[in-house]
Amino acid sequence: MYNEYSLIDETTRSDDSRALFANAYSIWNAGYVLNRYCYPTEYKPAHPFGVHGGEWTDSDGDLSAAVLVNLSASSRTGRSSTWNFTRNRKPGVNGPLALLCATSSPKALEPAPQAPFEVSSVSYDGLAAGETVAWIEKFKPKRVVVLDHGAPLATTERFVEALSEALPETQTTLVMIGVEPKMGTADELVSLLGSKRQSRSTVELNTTFVIDIGIATEGGQKFFEENEKAFNRAVEEKYLGDIELVKGSGVSGSGGVEGAWENLIQGTLVPNKAWVY
Repeated sequence: MYNEYSLIDETTRSDDSRALFANAYSIWNAGYVLNRYCYPTEYKPAHPFGVHGGEWTDSDGDLSAAVLVNLSASSRTGRSSTWNFTRNRKPGVNGPLALLCATSSPKALEPAPQAPFEVSSVSYDGLAAGETVAWIEKFKPKRVVVLDHGAPLATTERFVEALSEALPETQTTLVMIGVEPKMGTADELVSLLGSKRQSRSTVELNTTFVIDIGIATEGGQKFFEENEKAFNRAVEEKYLGDIELVKGSGVSGSGGVEGAWENLIQGTLVPNKAWVY
C-alpha cells in the first residue's frame, strides 16, 4: 500500500505477532506521520498532503494552544493517532492542550492512555452537545484540530457547526484521514469527500506523501527503524485494545477474504476483530 515491503523473520515472531503486524502496521503509519511530521515536536512541520499540499507553516503545525479531537477514534487508524499523540511525543513541546476521542462506543477506548495532558472520550451522539463544547472551551484553546478518521458526515458537520457557534474566535482545522466504512457508489463517495472539503480550513492526509518527507528528513533506514520500534511499543501497550485476530485462508467463501468483504458491504464488521489471511 505504501510502496514498502516488510521482511519478517518467522523464527523471531510468533504467528499472532506476524498476523497483527500484517493487519495493522500499514495503516498505523497515518497516526505516526501526523504526529511526527505534520504536528511535530522535533522537525519542521510537513503538510499532510506532502510536497503537493502547498505551504504548511510553523503556525499550521502548532498544537501548543490547541485541543486535538479524534473522530472515529476506535478504528485502527484512529487508535494509532491516539497512541502516537499521547505516548510518542516529547512532553511539553508543541502541545496539545487536551485530546478528545469520539466514537460510537466510548467504552471501547477504556482505559485511556497515560498522557501529559487530559484525555477524554465521548459518543458521536454527545459530540456536539453543550457539555462537550464546554469541556473543550475550559482549556481556552486558540485552535481546535479535528482528525477525521472516518466519522459519519452528519456527525462531523454538527460538531464543526457547534464549535463555530460556541467558539467563534477559535480556529478549527479539519484533517481528512479516512471515510466512514460503508459501501456506496463512486458518485456518493465523491459527494461525501466534496462535502468535507468545503471548508477552507480542511486539509487532506496522504500518508505516502508524508512518508516520503519523513524518509527525506531522517533517511530511509532510520525512518523505518524508528517507525517499527514505535509500532512494537504500541502493540506492547495494547494500543488496539482487546483486538481479536481472525485467521482465514484463501479468497472465496466465508473463511476467505470474501467473507470479510461481505461483512463490510453489510456494515457488520466488528471493530474489535482483525482479519488476516
